[in-house]
Amino acid sequence: MIKITNKNRKNAVVLILSAFFAVFTGLFLFTPNRAEILVPGNTAITVDGLNVSVGFYNYFFSSSTTPEIMLELEKEYDDFDGSVPLDEQIYDAKTGKTWAEYIDETVKEQISRLVKAYNEGVSAGVSIFDEQQKSVDAIIKSIEAEADKLSVRANDYTCYTYGDYVGIKTVKKILEMSYVAQNYYEYFSVQSKISSDEYDSYYEKNKDMLASVEYLCCKITGVTDINEMKTAAEMLLPKISGSNFEQVLTEGFSKHNIQISQKKALLLNSDENEDIKKWLFNDFRKTGDKTVIADEKNESIYVVLSVNAPEIEKEITCSAREIALRVNDFGNWDELDKIANEIENNIKKAENKEYAFAVYADIYMNNLQDGSSGGLITNLKQSNGKAETWLFDSKRRREDFIRLKTENGYYLIMFIDKKPSWQFWVDDEIKNEEFKSNMKNIEFKTKFAFRYTKG
Repeated sequence: MIKITNKNRKNAVVLILSAFFAVFTGLFLFTPNRAEILVPGNTAITVDGLNVSVGFYNYFFSSSTTPEIMLELEKEYDDFDGSVPLDEQIYDAKTGKTWAEYIDETVKEQISRLVKAYNEGVSAGVSIFDEQQKSVDAIIKSIEAEADKLSVRANDYTCYTYGDYVGIKTVKKILEMSYVAQNYYEYFSVQSKISSDEYDSYYEKNKDMLASVEYLCCKITGVTDINEMKTAAEMLLPKISGSNFEQVLTEGFSKHNIQISQKKALLLNSDENEDIKKWLFNDFRKTGDKTVIADEKNESIYVVLSVNAPEIEKEITCSAREIALRVNDFGNWDELDKIANEIENNIKKAENKEYAFAVYADIYMNNLQDGSSGGLITNLKQSNGKAETWLFDSKRRREDFIRLKTENGYYLIMFIDKKPSWQFWVDDEIKNEEFKSNMKNIEFKTKFAFRYTKG
């Protein structure tokens, strides 16, 4: 019989505690968590040297597999079924790649671009603006308020909404990183300069693609009988001219869904309907030419009128950045004055005024634009308008800016450049390609915890 002494008791307690500590430590180190503690069990991937959590990955995976997206995929792909597990459906018959693998690749690309832009931004000294931080904090508070309404913890709410292991810290981290990445794009765009040699070289290689054309377009949607509608549109063609385009088509298709617009297309980057693009940039296209184009796949009819023949625009025009502040968006003039003064003072104090202006344009004009553009507008022609008169003044220098008052609010505009129109198209093309190139070839490693990942 073993005699139990005080010493034996102490040793037993130590052994029990040691075993408990080992189990607890193992569970902690090798189990995903919602607190963004990047232990081995919560590090799904490493991108560009930055550890990314399981929840971080799941946030993007869940965003890519929402019911709305599944429905859109069903519409676009005949053999896709949103009710069938993704790993049981083939995306690419040649390689055998499943939809789960395809979406996983897409998600990793999204995360990689975000992390790379974020890292580049941090290296360049780019940070989140106070207004953006307030926006992040407001979103987090709204999430916490929603969780409170449902009498659940905020972390449980985010896991249910955004995916397993997505905690409130994960959401905040992604939002803050996204703002820094967005700001870095503006910083890169401002800092990137194109030399005269680069312009000349690009022109010689791509001059055929630099042709642009202006045109009027009427899009008729929800067409059930394509042939009948096309015939009806063709019968109206003889009556249509540049001056009465909208009137004739509005009256002729008063019972249909129509969208009328005046557009400008560049062959280099036109995302217009392929048949429209081919017609517009035909070598024999003349001013005033018109046609009807049927799009059976999208059940649409286009009536198109060429405002001018395709040409390379060499007229000297301006580029500028703009911020439109409408009093209705701020409640009253006192509040608008306060915001406008703050923006103006912060831009004046900024070391890089154009970059500051671009970020403020994104902050205050994202409700007016698609995505982030830094408020950049190009190919502005000289006219009698107050802004245009100011821009074309011979004394104008880069980063000069003014605030104009209108009956609806304030309009801030900053002069950027003055040069042949086609060079603005080249700016956009070269800078975007360079930025995309910088976002490629990112060091990417799948880590131990990735096997836990579930969207």
